[in-house]
Amino acid sequence: MDVLKTFATQSALAIQNARLFREIADKSAQLEAASRHKSEFLANMSHELRTPLNAIIGFSEVLSEGMFGDINEKQTEYLRDILEAGRHLLSLINDILDLSKIEAGRMELEPTDFDLPDAIENALILVRERASRRGITLGRTINERLGMIRGDERKVKQVLLNLLSNALSSPQKGAGSTSAPGCMMRPPRCP
Repeated sequence: MDVLKTFATQSALAIQNARLFREIADKSAQLEAASRHKSEFLANMSHELRTPLNAIIGFSEVLSEGMFGDINEKQTEYLRDILEAGRHLLSLINDILDLSKIEAGRMELEPTDFDLPDAIENALILVRERASRRGITLGRTINERLGMIRGDERKVKQVLLNLLSNALSSPQKGAGSTSAPGCMMRPPRCP
């Protein structure tokens, strides 16, 4: 009798394990399909966003070079801002694609030599208008020894922009300045 009970218990466990194994296999197939759909979406989104964005970048470059006539100083400034914002947006699209590469374990750094003060200036340009609307004056003090560095330029620029954006999101009342490497922000004087 005990042998039959043990056999029945073991059979029930085997049936339960087989059912659970089938459920796990089904869930794995669903996750693989979802991952495949996400990759397809990212590839399509990348193409759909990059095409008009590259046109915006290209047209702003052409206009800023004066190929269609002279432009005044204010127009030059706005075209430079459009160009930098377009390049930044393209960088963000690339960052989204990088996330999928990280998830797949295929993320690689792309080290190049670049001018760090220029990267700081580009980040300041991108947040200047938002800072101005909040009454915050942006400035920069860059050590003269700071110049060309070797690193992943796009990722360094993203870090700088994130630091500045975070500082703009929560400036402390009465604070004199907030610093990032080579950057300072001064909030308006408190009454």
